[in-house]
Amino acid sequence: LNPHETQAAHIRYGDPRYAKRRTGIAEKPSDLWSVPLCGAWHLTGKQAQHNSNERMWWLERGIDPCVVALALWAHTGD
Repeated sequence: LNPHETQAAHIRYGDPRYAKRRTGIAEKPSDLWSVPLCGAWHLTGKQAQHNSNERMWWLERGIDPCVVALALWAHTGD
């Protein structure tokens, strides 16, 4: 994987504010619940989203990924 390539980061945790349910084990979240991240921040870097508590990772960066995902989905529909 290229650490500079943009990747789809799927949001797995649930958030009742957006009617988003938690994604089950071995279940891929809907693409509605995804945001773009570079590979290093998504999967491969020391501080990658996949290497820590997902909800805390986003909170530490001051980003609500559900808001971003819903805005992108509303704009593109895919």
